[in-house]
Amino acid sequence: MDDTPRLDDNPDYWDDYGPLQAKKHELVRRYLQAWFPILAASSGRIVYFETHAGRGAYGGGREGSPIVALRTLLDHRSLTRILRTCKVTFVFVEQDPENYGHLQDEVQRLERDPRFDAEAITVATACGDSFTMLSQILDQMEDARDELAPSLFFVDPYGFKLEGSVMSRVLRMPHTEIIVNIMWHNVQQALGLGVRAPGMRETLSRLFNTEAWDAQLQPHLSDHQKADVAIDLLAKAYGAKYGSALKLREERGGIKYFLLHLTNNLAGRKKMKEILWGIAGPGFIFRTSGSLNQGFLFGEELNIEPTKQWVRKALARGHRDLAHIEDDFALTDWKDKHLTAALRQLYKAGEIETKPPMTGKALIRSRVRSLRLSKTK
Repeated sequence: MDDTPRLDDNPDYWDDYGPLQAKKHELVRRYLQAWFPILAASSGRIVYFETHAGRGAYGGGREGSPIVALRTLLDHRSLTRILRTCKVTFVFVEQDPENYGHLQDEVQRLERDPRFDAEAITVATACGDSFTMLSQILDQMEDARDELAPSLFFVDPYGFKLEGSVMSRVLRMPHTEIIVNIMWHNVQQALGLGVRAPGMRETLSRLFNTEAWDAQLQPHLSDHQKADVAIDLLAKAYGAKYGSALKLREERGGIKYFLLHLTNNLAGRKKMKEILWGIAGPGFIFRTSGSLNQGFLFGEELNIEPTKQWVRKALARGHRDLAHIEDDFALTDWKDKHLTAALRQLYKAGEIETKPPMTGKALIRSRVRSLRLSKTK
């Protein structure tokens, strides 16, 4: 009889596959579908790293996130082109020995897929504490003055215990991004104890990577306000220029959890915005760190008028270079196509002038280098 102690304190979790799991996996799948070919075109090696990989499958046969990630590559329509120029490494870490055994079985099943090219695809699995392993890897790389290959980290811990200091070290490496699942309803409960319970306060300080979290997460704030403050706080504390969060509302209106994408790459930020707009539905709210907006309920498309007003204000403040405007626009909750449509409408109405002119029926934005408010308006 195997007497190895269990480290998974909620093994029944794997019996059910609900909306939370489905939404997480859809987000990871869609982002990797875009991420694999983009990074493969510019790098000879890319890495997908999952810190809490779990069993690899749920009851009923639904695949877990590590298998979703690996299958996304194998199913990719550009698989041949991706592997022609790039080696793809998957790293799956799971702390619970029993879960880890199941995970290995699921990985080996996919490694027998005829599309699995063992010369170009590597799957490394490990049983242990992911943050300890990550810290050791970063220590070695920093000592050698080496850099990580372009990497995406999916961090989905059991509960909300996170090592923010390790996450910030990851994002200091060039070409790294993080998708992290924040179980906000658990954090909310912990916030009530954190001020007077030293152990809980320490856990929250590790999560937010600062001991001053209570100065911002004030008790008088509503649940939604606290979640928004937490999104800004996490993005700043982890060193991310851009943070995009998909918040799930509970039936009573509070926030149950949010999926937070952290990156310093503008292209990654734009792509994640498109994905979040595409996968969300009733009950979800989209919020970006540093956003000029207060978050949007998904459903109907936004009209272009608010975006046009944003452009007018940006130009009135003296912005001229389109690249700078796009950088600021990435902090809003609107999609990239909202900016394109707004610029076209403003140009056609004679409100703005561009260099070079947006000539032709398409009024192609990519030709524009600078713009300004029209002197005739």
